[in-house]
Amino acid sequence: MIDWQSDLKTATWSMFWLQNTKGSLDNEREKETLKESVAWLIRATTQKVGVSALDRGLKSAVDWKALDTKIMQIVCSATWLCLHGEFGDMPELIEGDNANAK
Repeated sequence: MIDWQSDLKTATWSMFWLQNTKGSLDNEREKETLKESVAWLIRATTQKVGVSALDRGLKSAVDWKALDTKIMQIVCSATWLCLHGEFGDMPELIEGDNANAK
């Protein structure tokens, strides 16, 4: 039996690459997914906790199980957009690379 909670990141990443290879992703859809997921993340992690939050109909705590899913959606959408040039060319050197190595 698959433990989806413990294997969530691996499963999400695998499904992302499967969609990528089948060409079922597009930049506009991924932009919307990224914006919605980031908005959810901000709202979920910055909401006021306490009586006033409950009065406004907000949850009293962060849904940590849903947080993993949203973070993976953000990672996958951002990866798609980076790989397809939405933010310009990918850098040749990244943190940790030795600039003198060839």
